[in-house]
Amino acid sequence: MLIKPLVISVMSLLLCIAILITVSASSTINTSTKEKANDGRLLTRDIVLQKDGQVTLGQIKTGVDNKTLLKGVEIPQSWKNLSTEKLEPTEKDWAFIKDAIKDLSEEDKNKLINEFKKICEGESKLSAEEQNDVCQKIAYYTLEATEGGERA
Repeated sequence: MLIKPLVISVMSLLLCIAILITVSASSTINTSTKEKANDGRLLTRDIVLQKDGQVTLGQIKTGVDNKTLLKGVEIPQSWKNLSTEKLEPTEKDWAFIKDAIKDLSEEDKNKLINEFKKICEGESKLSAEEQNDVCQKIAYYTLEATEGGERA
């Protein structure tokens, strides 16, 4: 069954996007009026809001020399020779998904699966939001067919 790794990949991608949005949207506000000792882990930046509405950004400051803060890591030569394997669902996998879809007509099942195939191949003409909806539907049906349908 090659569809399960695909579903896991899609779900992992969605989780990574959610984490990225959460991390990038979070901010901390230092309400303390005292200066704290900077051990090099704290980055500060002055941001000034002008009267005309423009924002001026200052340079990023650290407690240590910037050259020692960021260090490059050499990529091992063996990593350059690694190849990735693209897992393609088989017709048996598609038949399994099709059988798992209980609430759609045969025509709608075929339409949904064919559109998902186009998305996987990068040939879909749907908007990003519509593609996301199709992927979520396939993920839902796959989950229901494999694990989600079982109740303890």
